[in-house]
Amino acid sequence: MEKVFSLNNEKSNKKSSKNTKSFLFLLIVLPLILISLTNNVKSTSYSKTIFIDNYIIDYSYQDAVSENYFTLRVNITNNQNSMKNLTLKMQEDDPFEFKDSRRWEIENLNSSQSISKNFVIYIDKAESKKYFIDFNLKDDEYDWDEKFEIKVSTNSPEFSLGTISSSPSKMAPGQTNVALSITIKNTGDYNAEDVVAILDLPSGFTPSGSYSNEVHTGDINSGTTKTLVFYFDIDKEIKQQNYTSTLNLNYKNDGEDEKKELEIPLIIFSTPRFEITKVEELSKLYPGSKSKIKIYLKNTGKDAKDVTLRVYQRNDQPFEFTEKSVYVGSLKSNEIGYGIFEFTIDKNADPMKYYLDFQVRSIDGQDVIVDDVTSSINILKKEINVGMYLFYGIILLIVLIVLVVFLKKRKIKERRN
Repeated sequence: MEKVFSLNNEKSNKKSSKNTKSFLFLLIVLPLILISLTNNVKSTSYSKTIFIDNYIIDYSYQDAVSENYFTLRVNITNNQNSMKNLTLKMQEDDPFEFKDSRRWEIENLNSSQSISKNFVIYIDKAESKKYFIDFNLKDDEYDWDEKFEIKVSTNSPEFSLGTISSSPSKMAPGQTNVALSITIKNTGDYNAEDVVAILDLPSGFTPSGSYSNEVHTGDINSGTTKTLVFYFDIDKEIKQQNYTSTLNLNYKNDGEDEKKELEIPLIIFSTPRFEITKVEELSKLYPGSKSKIKIYLKNTGKDAKDVTLRVYQRNDQPFEFTEKSVYVGSLKSNEIGYGIFEFTIDKNADPMKYYLDFQVRSIDGQDVIVDDVTSSINILKKEINVGMYLFYGIILLIVLIVLVVFLKKRKIKERRN
């Protein structure tokens, strides 16, 4: 019997030891698990104090999330003599909706006494930013207007616009490959993953190349900024006014596809604009000749200063310009100026039409405005000089006549002899 008792006692001790170890394991590991789970839950609490005369108003709330309920706890402390008929009334401003009454009536509040009340409030769909709930506090003697500051968050990334700039700095009709830089910031509490930004352009704007209005930015974490650069061309006939484009941000939030849209202003300014109205040939354009042309340039935009006209010299064209740039001067709106170009045409040039590309540079305030214009010239066939051939023909005929006469006279003389 003693042996049996001893064996059972030993088993009991082992079981007790095992239970103790299990308890210690749970005691150590369970808090770590709870801490880990807590760290994965985004929870924020806010509290502030407002001093109104002899009243102290403490208010606090937790997790004011868009499209969710939250509880606003308000505590009023009276630091003066006992007061009667104290009332606090809040305004129901967007995006807040009160579940119950917004009015809090307190019949008596003794000196140094505190009293609290909870208000359950629903937040309509809202951006992640600070909002305010206006309220009025009134007692038997006075009333005061104040506001509660509520920081609303969302369960997704939120984006705000930063700086917007372009190169050239002033967008104008006819410009090509305009670079538009847009800085955005993720102001939300969540990260945006695999962000793809697409700029939808209004009529009169076209992407400069394939996917030049699309940028893959990667992740934009909470609180960070990214600068996006898009390239587009502006139609020559576009009106000079304000336009709006849409920046579509497509991304993943915890593996789910989401999308945000931001409006981007595009301002088309009035600038000097130019067109070639006439090309005057100051001499005939023949292969092998040294020629001059007069280019008439009209300013169809606003007044311009220091206008210069530069011709693009192309290697595949059979002529060489003496000077590639000429100074035209200042041109007012609708005024016409001109520039004269001298060039040598290759003797083997094919008689045909050739297109000439010009760059017009002008000054508009502090900006240099660049415009491209095109015109053409015709190189003619080299004319046959009929007069010269006629002259040589007559000379040859005279020589032949003289020769014939000479030979006849010689024969006659020989016969006589």
